[in-house]
Amino acid sequence: MNSVTVIIPVFSNTKFINECINSVKESAKGFNCQILVGVDGCEVTEKHIIKNKDVFSGCEVYVFNRNIGCYSVRNNLLAMAKHEAVIFFDSDDIMGVDLVKTCLSELENSDFVVFDFEQFEDGKDKVTYEKDAHGCFACKKSLFETYGYYESWICGADTEFRERLSSFNVYPKHIEKALFRRRMHRKNLTRSPKYGMGTAQREYHRHTIESRVKSRIFTKPIIEYSTCKRIA
Repeated sequence: MNSVTVIIPVFSNTKFINECINSVKESAKGFNCQILVGVDGCEVTEKHIIKNKDVFSGCEVYVFNRNIGCYSVRNNLLAMAKHEAVIFFDSDDIMGVDLVKTCLSELENSDFVVFDFEQFEDGKDKVTYEKDAHGCFACKKSLFETYGYYESWICGADTEFRERLSSFNVYPKHIEKALFRRRMHRKNLTRSPKYGMGTAQREYHRHTIESRVKSRIFTKPIIEYSTCKRIA
């Protein structure tokens, strides 16, 4: 495989997204890469991207007219993906130089690829080695077309998708190598006082997933297409 679509949802993030985009471009050198950026109804981020147009040159940037959540953004951008190989990435993380090359090589023989990462706290030196972030992975677009797209939840939909695939005996190829750097900071979704780990919303989705796993009944979510405009 020599072609790939990288999908990056972004909400309120003007501090880290430039570094993220530059790292994706560096990793994708030599490949036919479509970079899709979806701004989740945030006017501040939209203005930042327009102001930093050189950083986002070569990207396709779409701004949604309201906050629909990162998984709905992913669903909408998936419909625009030109390539069968797809990589999901987060706007506050840093892609390793070998991530695109490694994933495309593995997707020659696998439909679904996950990998490890180095996690660090913004502003601190300590780095830890972590395994398989559910939100960042590579796969073939046909997986979503066969088994369904993401639930339009604010949080937890990546885990539901993984469990849905498992119910059909679809398991990822795990690359035991850190292919990106994951940045932790106060605005991470996992730390949100409303949607972070341990919140009522997370627990509701966790119980929903557990119920589906137990019953082994998973249905294809309905995709909610939303209005957006292209700004780059």
